[in-house]
Amino acid sequence: GPALGYPEVVTLAYPRVGEPNPLVRLYLHDLETGQQKEVWADTTGGYLPWLSWSPMGDELYFVHLTRTQNRFTLYRYEPGQGKPTAFFSDSTTGFFSWDDRNLLVWRTDQPELFYLSTGLAEPEIWRYDYKGRRLAVYRVAGLRRLVGYAAGQLFFLAAGETPLQQRVGYLNLTQRQPKPTWLSTTLPWAEGEVAADLLYLRESGFLTPPRETIFSIRQPTQRLALPDLNKTLPIPAVQVRFVQFPGARQKNRWGYLLLPADFDSTRSYPVVLTFYGGPGSQQVQEEFQNLAFFWQAYLTQRGYLVACADGVGTALYPTERFAIYKRLGLLETEDLAAFVRWLRTRPYVGKVGAFGWSYGGYMALRLAYAAPDGLAAAVAVAPVTDWRLYDSAYTERFMGLASENAAGYQETALPPSDKPLRVPVLVIHGEADDNVHVEHTYQFVERVLRAQPEAPLEWRIFPNQNHGLSRYRYRVYWEVERFFDRHLR
Repeated sequence: GPALGYPEVVTLAYPRVGEPNPLVRLYLHDLETGQQKEVWADTTGGYLPWLSWSPMGDELYFVHLTRTQNRFTLYRYEPGQGKPTAFFSDSTTGFFSWDDRNLLVWRTDQPELFYLSTGLAEPEIWRYDYKGRRLAVYRVAGLRRLVGYAAGQLFFLAAGETPLQQRVGYLNLTQRQPKPTWLSTTLPWAEGEVAADLLYLRESGFLTPPRETIFSIRQPTQRLALPDLNKTLPIPAVQVRFVQFPGARQKNRWGYLLLPADFDSTRSYPVVLTFYGGPGSQQVQEEFQNLAFFWQAYLTQRGYLVACADGVGTALYPTERFAIYKRLGLLETEDLAAFVRWLRTRPYVGKVGAFGWSYGGYMALRLAYAAPDGLAAAVAVAPVTDWRLYDSAYTERFMGLASENAAGYQETALPPSDKPLRVPVLVIHGEADDNVHVEHTYQFVERVLRAQPEAPLEWRIFPNQNHGLSRYRYRVYWEVERFFDRHLR
């Protein structure tokens, strides 16, 4: 077997909130000479989240994003022609999420590019020529993401008849004032990708696994249906009901209920409420949910109902996406607490337990304190408990700098100083989690028990496991199920 010895310490860069960020430099490497030329050197602790050669390959474009992630500049650099020059800039009173690589899309047959502007109340498509002049602005109802460009058409994703649905559309740029044209699909959720003159289309429904098609953009009648690898996938017999409920601040919110096939409204069922809740995320949608769906369906076979809700700040309510700025978790929890109250008014709902992972784990803990009269148990897996312990790139985007928002960081930290823990809580964490460090759970447990030695708190720490706890995933769900069996039945 392997030789035994002392653990080895490996240091990884992980700048937390308020700590110095690495200073990024951008170089060009000449493959023939082996020489390197510095193109850009950041001195502010900002980010270079996007770079691309122009379609002709003669110019390099890159984005410099400020550390606060509310302003960026797109630069253009022509090798051998001096320093990079500013192409255009954008700013917002909220934040930019440059995780989306398709915020900028090239037009491959003309010297133009398209930018998805997300700093306003509603997203817009800005069209630029190569001199940095804005040629046009396009507005599409429910616009979500740019997909790509080919053959005179700019493809994008947008909400469908309801925000729970998604469709693929395009603008025909050969027209003077193009209007959205929608691809015909048979299922409520669609997404696509463009490569050369081909479009990959993926469709699914909440109870229907994905179907995939490739078709020619120049000749749309030429379609190739890819082999249906999910054709023999057994889908459990369940029902799904999408609902709207009165959330906080007199706003209607979306949720769903997953029910067994033999659901009896005269019975009382324990309910597992699941959520994620992170900024820009969406759980309540008519898309097939893969593994999450099968676990939820399994719970219905064990006599549970499964509920899910999306509150303010999620993708379902795009005009409110900045409402959570500098106070992560506070308003979202109010919406989830309202959903718990709504559930408890249903005659078939018994005890309710909350379950979340990562950001969802943070929300589960917040909900345990916010809804102690409506919640019977809560499970948090790999939760954030104090944003001051999380990485700078994610946290400062939504919370701002700690030096400018000290009160917000303190208010969102767990446990709250003015409330005891009354709801039974189980916290699960991987000891080697390099995303949400296990320190979050250690600090939470210590603070709870120091203030409340007999608090209804349990925890499980899994050795050598990261954020996904993949090696012990079965055991994790086994622990979750046992905990709910004890407290909800």
